[in-house]
Amino acid sequence: MAPFVQIQGRPLIRFDIAHNHIHVLGAMFRFSDAGYFVFVFLILALALFFVTSLWGRVWCGYTCPQTVFVEWIIRPIEELIEGKGLHRQRLDQEP
Repeated sequence: MAPFVQIQGRPLIRFDIAHNHIHVLGAMFRFSDAGYFVFVFLILALALFFVTSLWGRVWCGYTCPQTVFVEWIIRPIEELIEGKGLHRQRLDQEP
């Protein structure tokens, strides 16, 4: 379906091997531009890695529903029943 969709008079995706062209989203590239694409996609992959690692830490550490549920609901009930963390550790070590 994609080769038949036209953008600016060019196909959406077309590999023209006879003329050494690639048409993607209405733009035309040569096969010799592949090195640029590898570099750009490598930079985008590294950026995606760093952004997700940073924002993932923020999400999982502070705003994740599981974290909020455990820290705001379960942990206070646990401290009410069993006591503070140091006291629970001592109880766990007793026979």
